[in-house]
Amino acid sequence: MKKINQNVSAIEFLWLALYAFAGFSLELIQGLLGSFSQGISNLITAILWTIVSVGLIYLARTKFSFFILDDQPILKKQNHWAALCCVGIVIVLTTFGFGGFKPWIEFTSVGSLANYLLRILYYLAESLLILLAIVFAQRFADIKFTLPEWLPAGGVFLAITWGLIHFFLQGFSGGLYAIAFSLLAGMLYLFLKKDFRWSYLYIALAFIL
Repeated sequence: MKKINQNVSAIEFLWLALYAFAGFSLELIQGLLGSFSQGISNLITAILWTIVSVGLIYLARTKFSFFILDDQPILKKQNHWAALCCVGIVIVLTTFGFGGFKPWIEFTSVGSLANYLLRILYYLAESLLILLAIVFAQRFADIKFTLPEWLPAGGVFLAITWGLIHFFLQGFSGGLYAIAFSLLAGMLYLFLKKDFRWSYLYIALAFIL
């Protein structure tokens, strides 16, 4: 079980969630470093996001005794099936948005296997930051409010931050997709009883596919 310091204010977890959201903006740093190929840009961003994620995990553990990786609930088949349904819905939305199977379209567009693998690395790092925003926001809501267990507060937080910003970055359809992904990822996290490892696996799978 997670050994949580009961004296920690709920607002501290909201700050951690906001730090995770702010971490996405580090993608802009590569623009200050000069012009790179798309593959190198993806690599730089992935490294920056991973550093932020590890830092947040370490901060939550050392300052707030919130051990994200120590919680391993017993999951049943229905938990995994529910998570897979969320992944399936995301894949359908992605396929519709891309006009085909996303991995194949991206693979044929990036120019080489190396660039595609760097794109996957980018997605893996972004998935970690996405999950951390959900985890911390959900923890904030659990402490601060009395909410139904099925309500994905972490997903709602992600939708109104990371999701809404996509309306400016990728237009209306991109914004709708990001909001839908946020809510589904938040539901997935609850379906898996807040198991960080399994949640990351399924969220990354949905994001890549």
